[in-house]
Amino acid sequence: MLTHGLLVAIIAIFIIGWLIRHAITIILAGIAIAVLLSITGAHTLTDLVPDPHVVAQQISSLIDEVSGNSAPAQ
Repeated sequence: MLTHGLLVAIIAIFIIGWLIRHAITIILAGIAIAVLLSITGAHTLTDLVPDPHVVAQQISSLIDEVSGNSAPAQ
């Protein structure tokens, strides 16, 4: 039969292992974001997101061009 202290130690080991595993994941995600920002030259993650109005205009222009409603931009 396990004593109370041994049971607490086993649970603590599992919790510490879980925390270390997640800390490594967070560190790797931070490194990946830093590499992405350095490659693209962006200062923040929001710099990577295009303006929705510009995207909508580009999609609309592409649809018009494909459907033949307007001449392609020159």
